[in-house]
Amino acid sequence: MDKTGKPHVMLSPEQVEELRHARNIVNCSIHPDTGKPIPMVMRYTFFLPSNIPISVGFLFAAPTMFNTVFW
Repeated sequence: MDKTGKPHVMLSPEQVEELRHARNIVNCSIHPDTGKPIPMVMRYTFFLPSNIPISVGFLFAAPTMFNTVFW
């Protein structure tokens, strides 16, 4: 620490950016309260890949009771 109480950072700006990127990845995949990994299908990043087939199915399937229940 210097005289102002701020810690010295001995990393280059590229290394700081790499550490921030790694922290963001960990924060997206680890539950903040339990510390356990979040299953892939429950993560926010899985929303789009999981809902595209359902949306396409609703749009292109004939409007029958079976297709509504199926999709």
